Amino acid sequence: MNSKNTKKTAAFAFRGNGISPKGKLDTIANQFRNTCKSCVAIMNFIKQGYHLAIPPASSHN
Repeated sequence: MNSKNTKKTAAFAFRGNGISPKGKLDTIANQFRNTCKSCVAIMNFIKQGYHLAIPPASSHN
């Protein structure tokens, strides 16, 4: 494999405590704020040339 084409991969999960941390009020406004903060952090990875892996949220019925 040519090292010029090699990129790092980062995995992110948008669910659970990542959007609504324990001990914080679970409101839509707080979830939106936390999601925006996560997106800013993810953009830093994109700017560094990372591939992203964002798995789907699993449903627990």
